[in-house]
Amino acid sequence: MGDRGSASVVALGWIAMLVLASTVFAEVAAHVLIAERLQGAVDRAALGAADVRIGVVPGLPCDIARQILRHELFSLDSCGLEEAGVRVTGAVEWRGISHEAHAHAGVANSGQK
Repeated sequence: MGDRGSASVVALGWIAMLVLASTVFAEVAAHVLIAERLQGAVDRAALGAADVRIGVVPGLPCDIARQILRHELFSLDSCGLEEAGVRVTGAVEWRGISHEAHAHAGVANSGQK
């Protein structure tokens, strides 16, 4: 008679473990999605800044990068101008974890000598 009702205790243990595992999985998945969104935003910011840098669009390259990242709720960490391109780093802190992404965009070979 000592084992009576133990199946419900084991079942509750399994349910608790599954809830905990799904919570951890959801948190990890959310951070992966944030990192992917940040990388896409930094890529777009670098491309926008490069368009300004090479004269396709008027403005200041790093201001454009900052605006693009701010629009997508991220911050510009650094912006460096090169001869025909731009290097951009964006960052976000989400649920206590910092995420950072880098991108470089510009004209590799414009056909000029």
